[in-house]
Amino acid sequence: MKKGMFILLIVIVAGFCIYYFVFRFDPLRDPAEFPLKVGSKGAEVAALQQALNAYLPTSVYAHLAPLPVTGIYDEQTDNAVRALYSTALTRDRYNELLALITP
Repeated sequence: MKKGMFILLIVIVAGFCIYYFVFRFDPLRDPAEFPLKVGSKGAEVAALQQALNAYLPTSVYAHLAPLPVTGIYDEQTDNAVRALYSTALTRDRYNELLALITP
């Protein structure tokens, strides 16, 4: 009985390790949590909202309402990003948008 429990424990631990290192662990992951997503908060989100407000009126997306600069990545922010890029926001696209408003 003890040998069977030990083997079961080894199988469970091995399964968890495989799951973590194959599906969850990313050593190159940016600590600022990119892509930004609904629910993200902070100065990076506020800068994104300001950049979108500066860029979108000069583009084919001028019909979109200005975003409130709250620092919270909400549905309205996500819709504006997806209208512009059709995908989630990456670090490179974020930097491109900020470059448009940074002198």
